Amino acid sequence: MKTKTKGKLPNSSEELLRVLKLEGVAWLCMAAKFKSKAWLAGLELQHWLKYTDYILGDKVYRIKVPVEGGQQLLRPSWTLLLSYEHKLRKEAFKLVNQGAATLQEALEHVVKDADLKETYFTTPLALTTAHNEKYRKFNWKGEKGDDWKGGKGKGKKGKKGDHKGDHKGKSDYNGNILVSKTPDGRELCYAFNAQGCRGKCGRVHACRVKGCYQNHSAREHAKYAKGGDEQKPEGAE
Repeated sequence: MKTKTKGKLPNSSEELLRVLKLEGVAWLCMAAKFKSKAWLAGLELQHWLKYTDYILGDKVYRIKVPVEGGQQLLRPSWTLLLSYEHKLRKEAFKLVNQGAATLQEALEHVVKDADLKETYFTTPLALTTAHNEKYRKFNWKGEKGDDWKGGKGKGKKGKKGDHKGDHKGKSDYNGNILVSKTPDGRELCYAFNAQGCRGKCGRVHACRVKGCYQNHSAREHAKYAKGGDEQKPEGAE
């Protein structure tokens, strides 16, 4: 019985390098055996190595973005890298099938194709990075009474009541003023402050009581606020 064996996708840069080199050697063997195939003419191992260096080099896998005072490494996801690499090989062999180029010329062409890179790599990378930055969780901890940058708020009880006076606040939980955002504009988790949250909301898990913002819930604020310092509940380490 004929059986089909499915290969595994490479899980690291070393595995991808090995797979691409193996494919390059395979095509060189084909070129040596079928010398009459014009689209294999002139193919050398260095052409596959240049293609591999492009994928795993500074322009794709180790791409950097300029920041103040230097450059910062912006590592794309492994799924995005494999998807982009597969698209390049697919487009290269499409050119070969159409008779528009040899395999050597096709590899050189797709590497220099700015439209392919923008559509299948640069744009998805930028969108993914922006999404991760927006929902990145912070673990800010401060002491009770600390002021955030921007100064103390001037809001009154029951009205706009954050440090900058631009977040709505309402009185609850033993008369404390509750706010919906941290002073730097991040959304506070309502569920965490009420009945509890599973931790997948993407919001900040901190006390909603104005001026607190510590890592307990608003319903437990009075318990922690005794004596002016945060106190751990009984049984906490």
